Amino acid sequence: MNPYENINFDKGPDLGRLSNRMNSVLRTIQYCVENKRLFPALTLIYTSIDILGSLQDEFGSASGDNFGDWVKKYFFTIKSFPFTEKDLYGARCGIVHTMRYDSKHATRDGLKEIVYGFRGYDASINKITDHTKQVGVYLEDLFETLLAAYKQYFDDLKCSSDQIVKTNLSRLPSDYVDLIPL
Repeated sequence: MNPYENINFDKGPDLGRLSNRMNSVLRTIQYCVENKRLFPALTLIYTSIDILGSLQDEFGSASGDNFGDWVKKYFFTIKSFPFTEKDLYGARCGIVHTMRYDSKHATRDGLKEIVYGFRGYDASINKITDHTKQVGVYLEDLFETLLAAYKQYFDDLKCSSDQIVKTNLSRLPSDYVDLIPL
């Protein structure tokens, strides 16, 4: 059974477009998690948060503030983690831009470095000696939390009258298709 299986909302053309795109991304993340593909999964998880956070932005732009706001409002209400939204954004920058756990944000701002593992395989997490500087997280926990947070966010969007969000949703291309369905 696919954990995202019930995220198939089609409430109007704009929410339907978002749903179709996000379902494709979520299926791909699930494939990466199941096949222990750490960096592709993390890149897609962090990009998903960027995308969802950007819908609240006046210009439809992704930013650290939009990322952090979405994480606080949705991600952290689903599950508690031993890091802040700023730590997570620093981790996102490291993974997305350099494929590393550290980033200039983390180094410059004194953020915690997030180290990743899989359930049943957490050698990297077990090597952490100073939990004030590094914290561990299972990839499965990030993915499951993203799924639940996305469901909550989508439910909120169905009831939203926010014109900024509606404008950003209407900007999604209508001709997007997956050429190779997963």
